Amino acid sequence: MTDFNRLDKNKILKDPSEICLFVATRNNETLMPAFFEHHRKIGVDRFFVIDNMSSDGTIDFLLKQENTHIFQTNAPYRVKQGKRSVNWNRWANELREYTMGNWCIVVDSDEFFIYTGYEDIGVKELVKHLDEEGSTGMRGYLIDMYSKCPVKDAIYKKGENIFDVLQYFDFPLDRKHNPRLRAMGNKKAIRLNKYPLFKCSKTSVIGAGHHDIYGCKVSSTVRGGVLHFKFTSDYVDHLKVESARGVYYGKSKIKRRMLKKLSGNGEFSFYGDMSLKYINSEQLVELGIMI
Repeated sequence: MTDFNRLDKNKILKDPSEICLFVATRNNETLMPAFFEHHRKIGVDRFFVIDNMSSDGTIDFLLKQENTHIFQTNAPYRVKQGKRSVNWNRWANELREYTMGNWCIVVDSDEFFIYTGYEDIGVKELVKHLDEEGSTGMRGYLIDMYSKCPVKDAIYKKGENIFDVLQYFDFPLDRKHNPRLRAMGNKKAIRLNKYPLFKCSKTSVIGAGHHDIYGCKVSSTVRGGVLHFKFTSDYVDHLKVESARGVYYGKSKIKRRMLKKLSGNGEFSFYGDMSLKYINSEQLVELGIMI
């Protein structure tokens, strides 16, 4: 079990009607207000945040949020469990005792969960449909968002609309032709499959950075998305820090490759022939990305 240091004093209500969200973060103060605004707007009631020793203003922001519970740990982001490596999802699994019977969203702190009609339809209406059809999980695609301009010029300031800065994504979505793979000239496939929504139970287990989920009946009638807002102008600084920490896959070898690419080309942009400008959820449905 992880040695958590509980930082908040907010009462954790056990109300199965609440939509709960699990997220891990480290030094993501700039995007956190937009992250909370988006997920509150779609209907999240309660946030469970695992902080991996943030040193910026992330904790100060979190402590001011209602219905938010902060569990801090200095444990590595990725560890070996038997023959397998597991990411921060193991922390969320340890906190499931607080959300038994609740529908839960699980995302990284630079990811926004979306679904068909999310602009106008609350997530509680979505889970009502899932309950009625007997499903306890939902699949989604990871969608990397980026700017048309060089990464160094994709400046995002706290409080701004992130959709105004990172407006583009690759289409078709292809695990062998992802913007990160294009940047590195890498032929190895990348996992775009996510399971961002599930009904918490004693059998439900989040796996592999929420690329997998076990003990759930996954819906075949709905499919959502996870918009990934990573590639702003401070991305190179992030790569430098996390390459040195070496806590991600392969001791952060992918981040080291990306750092080499961006450091060697200050004008690098992810924008290319495969780029489409994001409009709304209806667009993603028409493209066959979401259902």
